[in-house]
Amino acid sequence: MANGPDRLPAAGPLDATQQHPPLPTRGRMSDAPAASGLKGSAGAEDMRTRSGRRSFLTSAKETSWISRGRKGMTDMCTGSYGYPAGRSSPKARLTPGKKRAIAGAACLATVLLLAALIAFLLGGHTPSLPETKLCDTLPCRLHAQLLTRDLNRSIDPCEDFSAFVCSSWLPPTNRREHVKTPVDDTAFSRLAIFRELLIKGALKFPVAAKALDMYKYCMNAEDHGGAYLPQFLALMREMGLSWPEPPLADADPLGLLVALSYRWQVHLWFEIRVLTRRGEWLLAFSPAPSLPFLLDQYKAVKDRRSFAVYWMGYYRDLHLNTTAPVDHASLQATIEETRNMEGTVLTQLCKLIFTRMRTPAAFRLADIGNHSEPITADTWMNLLRENVALRPELAATDDVNLSDENLLKTVGGLLGDYQRPRLFSLFGWTFVQMFVPIGEPRMLLRRFGARHKVEVYRSQFCSFHTESTYRALVLSLEVAIDDKEKDREVIAAGFQKLVSTAVKKVEGASWLDDDGKRVASEKLRSVKMRAWPEEQLLNNEALEEIYKEYPSTGQLFVELWIQARRVTHRASGRVRSINDSQVYWEALKLPSNFPPSYPRLDYVLDTLDVPTYMVYPPLYYSGGTNSMFFGGLGYLLAYNLVRALDKEGVRWLPNGTEVECIFSEETRKAYQERDSCLSSYGLASVFPELPATEIAYAAMEDSDNGNVVYIAEDISPAKALFMTMCYMSCTIHGFQSALAADSNKIVRNSAAFASAFDCPTGSKMNPPKKCNFFG
Repeated sequence: MANGPDRLPAAGPLDATQQHPPLPTRGRMSDAPAASGLKGSAGAEDMRTRSGRRSFLTSAKETSWISRGRKGMTDMCTGSYGYPAGRSSPKARLTPGKKRAIAGAACLATVLLLAALIAFLLGGHTPSLPETKLCDTLPCRLHAQLLTRDLNRSIDPCEDFSAFVCSSWLPPTNRREHVKTPVDDTAFSRLAIFRELLIKGALKFPVAAKALDMYKYCMNAEDHGGAYLPQFLALMREMGLSWPEPPLADADPLGLLVALSYRWQVHLWFEIRVLTRRGEWLLAFSPAPSLPFLLDQYKAVKDRRSFAVYWMGYYRDLHLNTTAPVDHASLQATIEETRNMEGTVLTQLCKLIFTRMRTPAAFRLADIGNHSEPITADTWMNLLRENVALRPELAATDDVNLSDENLLKTVGGLLGDYQRPRLFSLFGWTFVQMFVPIGEPRMLLRRFGARHKVEVYRSQFCSFHTESTYRALVLSLEVAIDDKEKDREVIAAGFQKLVSTAVKKVEGASWLDDDGKRVASEKLRSVKMRAWPEEQLLNNEALEEIYKEYPSTGQLFVELWIQARRVTHRASGRVRSINDSQVYWEALKLPSNFPPSYPRLDYVLDTLDVPTYMVYPPLYYSGGTNSMFFGGLGYLLAYNLVRALDKEGVRWLPNGTEVECIFSEETRKAYQERDSCLSSYGLASVFPELPATEIAYAAMEDSDNGNVVYIAEDISPAKALFMTMCYMSCTIHGFQSALAADSNKIVRNSAAFASAFDCPTGSKMNPPKKCNFFG
């Protein structure tokens, strides 16, 4: 198997001078133009211009499938194409020598005639072919190397494109426990510049020095010999948690989860955000973002012996009452009970994150009991009013949004399955795993299992706790420093290009009636992309006001973190008025960068929230080409934008009102027919991949302004787009990502792909029948 160069980090310092192996080709490719039409993308000064189509590089060892396209000319010049079988030529009686001479002369005449015709065309009698350019910027060279280093060249891309791109991909060995896709690796790669982000941010916004100090103290923290564990355990008791000691009081488990999420910003099972809409309060629930990491950790130690060693390590460090007798039999039973319970809870909750088809729910607070059996609406109302101080108070008519209709049903079911002492023990155990190394840095070794892993993951640990403490501040820094303002403009323009392209597709769809076109276009235009805080937060004065009570320099990390949590608790306990500015609370709703979260369209609010780690290579390059943008971040935006029109999306009007369907009965039938086009492949829907690809490819074509920009000698715009799409969807074996597109589903239905890779009709990736959504 021929493979690319050795693995390098996804967004790390790639060797831009290294030549990537040439892609397999089938002679001359025909690609739609894809140049740098977006503002801020690679410019003319970064291109090497060549007239006409370039010849593609060919690998030294050609396989039979590479030379497939050359057979026709060979047969023509050797006489294989002649008269139909069973008929004789008038010259049938000529000797073999004369036959060869005549055939040779005819072939030579044909070649000369073609040469003369080409010379005539090049002489200016017809418009010249589109000009091709080679992007010679560092981003283009790095991206070309990234796309080719893991190709499985033993596989024909026309037979299995996904395997061609992904079957040799593996996550970096030093982060294999948590990196499941190249997109995950991008989030980890961002951590390499997190310190630099804070340093530059502190120069522009002095308040950022508080976040920088927390990060530095965390990275430099040394073992304290357990001296600060009593302070840490005291904070746990303030939160209502206790471990390994039994709970202090017989509190309500659901009330504790609500208080931890809203008051302390500690999300164990779910995250609750209190927003406003149309002059009323809106409660938004989603699964806790840390759940996948907790599940990864659990899987690493889930066998009985490993889990017992892991659990006992924390127990010995935190069981400060060393004089009390220990019942070893009871302890072993507790360990096994915890192991089974934790596995069940994490598996059920993580299903809500990993699912690709998520059904949201929106309803009045009065109806929340119907979505959270056996928890009643009255129980919810009492617990929410107790922990969420609002003016006016929460009312039965206020709105509730669930990212998944099964979220609160799952929570209610789990709370009903276990007795309160076991639930409180699990809450404390979960908190300890997430946070106790703050109180005693040597316990990072218990968390990650080996010293070399501690070295790798320490920056992840410190970045997570710094950003979760100063989320609005850190997200604001990503816009305010360096050239991110320019990048923000480029990305916003790219998203608007996708929206306008989608609207054009809708307006050109013959199967949609006029009302269907109007409402579908309105839904697409109403989607708002959000990655950064509002403009009001992008200045030091506003941020200083928010974080003025947070601790300053001169203390240990554990002390800074404990004080910051107490400030958060006090601030969240103050009464919020519905007339107050909601900018800070809206910023808290933005997706987390770590643990990595994925873009997801909110069907009800018409928002598409994007984590800022995606504004880094290889998803987005400052100075990249259109093919790099619309195959990377642009495709992920299109992938979520089109969900506004999927089976779930067509149940919601642009104003967030739920209906049976936004289309008329006749249009609905046409919609269902198009959506089920892939049923012969066992696929229930063309969404989101096919409509997203139609939009992304058309947006790329429309943005190139007639130029054709290659990112390498053998990587045309169309190739770059499809390879980038597929690369970002690679996953480790057996993992189902909510973000990963079905690459073969995409390319089997794309004539542009078949043209770019010169796939013969009838090959697996170029079937005669293709499906599309817009038409």
